[in-house]
Amino acid sequence: AAISVNKLRLTFSAPVVVKGIPQATVNDASATACAVVSNVVVDLTYATNVSAGQTWAVPARCRGIRTLSGGFVASATGTF
Repeated sequence: AAISVNKLRLTFSAPVVVKGIPQATVNDASATACAVVSNVVVDLTYATNVSAGQTWAVPARCRGIRTLSGGFVASATGTF
């Protein structure tokens, strides 16, 4: 995961399919927009700035991000 002002970039190890706005959070705030950069990179936009020291999370069974075969991606968390 990488940050850029109010965006979070998620990079996956395998291709994914994105539908709607994924449920990934930063400090418990939900994303307001999503841009698919490639089949392994997704940029999420938040209403507030994303900065060092904050936590991010992609929940288990997130309906907005799926594998190419339709399965769920693994949950993940981290701190910037």
